[in-house]
Parts: sequence; C-alpha cells; structure tokens
Amino acid sequence: MKILQQWVLVVGLSTLVACGGSEQTGQPASGQQAKSGLQTAKASAVGMPEMHYLDGHVEAVNQSTISAQTSGVIEQLFYDVDDYVEKGKVIARIKSKSQQAGVQQAQAALDEADARYKEAEAEFKRISDIYARKLVPKADFDSAQASLKAAEARLDAAKAQVTQAGEQLGYTALIAPYGGIVTKRHVELGEAVNPGTPIMTGISLDQLRVVVEVPQRLIAQVRKEKKAFVFQDGSNKSLPVKDLTFSPTLTRKPMRSR
Repeated sequence: MKILQQWVLVVGLSTLVACGGSEQTGQPASGQQAKSGLQTAKASAVGMPEMHYLDGHVEAVNQSTISAQTSGVIEQLFYDVDDYVEKGKVIARIKSKSQQAGVQQAQAALDEADARYKEAEAEFKRISDIYARKLVPKADFDSAQASLKAAEARLDAAKAQVTQAGEQLGYTALIAPYGGIVTKRHVELGEAVNPGTPIMTGISLDQLRVVVEVPQRLIAQVRKEKKAFVFQDGSNKSLPVKDLTFSPTLTRKPMRSR
C-alpha cells in the first residue's frame, strides 16, 4: 500500500528585535565615544520571523468507504488494495438476478395498471357523454369518475415501483465516486452482503492536508499571522499552504493545512 510520508509544518510568527541601522548620528553618545572616534548607529525595531517546527501527518481530504445499498452475493471484484481506480469505474458487482426479476415484475405491474387506466378513462368518457344527455343517473357518473381516479392512483404507484426496482438494480454495480487508491477491501467473492455492508475503502490523492497539533501558547499568534510552510521530512523543499483550518479541543488544537 502506498504510504503517505511524514511532513513537517513550519509556522512563521513575526517578532520584533532591535537591529542596528546605517544611519549615523550627528552627536556622539558620550565623551568616551568622542575621544575614541568611533561612529555610532541608531537602533531601530524591525520584524524578524520566528519559526516553530511542528511534526504532522498527511491525510487525504477525500476518504470514504463504499457500502452495499442492496442485498445479494458479491459476483465480481474489479480492484484490490493498492490499485488505482478512476472516477466512475465499477469497483464491484453484486449478483443481480433477484433485482432483475424485481424490475420485470414491476414493469408487468405497470403495464397492467396502464391498461386498467386506459379502460377506466374510456369508460368515464362514455358515461360522461351519456350523462350530459341526461340518459344515466348521476350515481353512474360519480362511480365512473371514482374508478378513473383509482386507476390513475394505481398507475402512479406502479410507476414508482418501476423506479424503485430500477434503483435496486443499479445498486448492484458499485461505482467509484472519485479517482483514488484502494486502501482496504472488506469482502470476498461469493460473500453475501446487505445494505450497509462495507465493500471497499479508498482515498483520493488529488487533495491532501497536513494535520498537526499546535501548542495552546501559539494558537492566538498563528490565527493572527496565518502563515505556514510544509516541508517533507529530511527535505529543504517546501510546499505552499493554501488554507489553515483550526479544530478546537480542550488542550491542544489540531490544525489542518492544505
């Protein structure tokens, strides 16, 4: 498995120190300086960075576990630990015979409901025409209208069942939500799974962050300065920090930098 290396977060804080400038004064500081002929320089306060080195570890911003959303038996596993997976690829497949049967059954129920609706619609139109000529009582008209509404409700329910059955069939193919590396495989071929069963865990290396614990005495100043640099352990090359995020705790505050 690819291991994320140790990194060091360097926090830069501004401090004031006294330094000598090049400006010469017109008056000697004392009689001794006048006698020695030494030049004097005016002291001024300038900002100097104070660096604090904090050990941290790198973690992926996007890391998740793909779980089953339907019941069945694992039929195919296309990736294993340490494999790179592209976004949108199928990482595993659940045997879909029962889900396919569910789709066929729902479609048959939809066809029947559609036929019943068309029949009720035609009957209502026929009764409406007769009722308009006052050849049938209003009770017959009301009955035909109620039958049409009931048939319409059954048709809507059948359509919803087809949609649900289609979703269940789609859940048999587990899709990678983003490109990344598989860090753990939780199931084996032929293993029975249920909704919520973990299948694979992976991370994306597109966005990384360094997590460090900042001592309480530095938090206020770090929040104010908002300056940090990231160095790989044993290297002098730094990476830019785009953002600092502080997670409050009781003692130390973990800081995440990206």
